[in-house]
Amino acid sequence: MLNETHVEGIVTKVWTFGDTRFVRLACYPDPGRALKRNGGREEPDYLTLRCEGAHALAASALTEGTRVRAHGHLVSRDYDIPLARFAETASGDEAGLKAVRELVAAYGDKVRKPHVLNEVIVERLNVTGGVA
Repeated sequence: MLNETHVEGIVTKVWTFGDTRFVRLACYPDPGRALKRNGGREEPDYLTLRCEGAHALAASALTEGTRVRAHGHLVSRDYDIPLARFAETASGDEAGLKAVRELVAAYGDKVRKPHVLNEVIVERLNVTGGVA
């Protein structure tokens, strides 16, 4: 089976976990491809690059706004999101948020939502342009 990814985008965030560096990219569609529209303006799709080894070192020099091209393969990870973590970042109706936060006191670490994260494991990384 073919599992190969080629992507180009604008760096929006870089962070490190252990020896791995993660790069969040905003990827805008090529001319002629379907667009996501929000209020009449073009919206990017977002994806995460996972840089390990020498690629993590190379990614350490990346800054927000840098345009990069990455080649690699797609992987996924399964993990659970505890109710307490969800409540920390949730937004919306204040009454609803208050009710959720009250539940956290009793069930925050006991209730979890399964989640799947997709990432591109980087095998080649090139800077294709300076900061936008």
